[in-house]
Amino acid sequence: MRDHLATLLTEASEVRRGLPRYVERDFAHYLECGVLAHAFARVRCKSCKDELLVAFSCNGRGMPLL
Repeated sequence: MRDHLATLLTEASEVRRGLPRYVERDFAHYLECGVLAHAFARVRCKSCKDELLVAFSCNGRGMPLL
């Protein structure tokens, strides 16, 4: 998805008026979903003190849980 979104948007605009703005917005949010740079939680095991970073999932409309 990340590698081909720009091509999809360009081709959609050449064929007709392009995709609705909410579709473009949802794709952009989808690509941010699950990326540590955008939001995460640090989880630590109480017994061994091991830590893990868990990226937040957007759970947006029509998008799968990551």
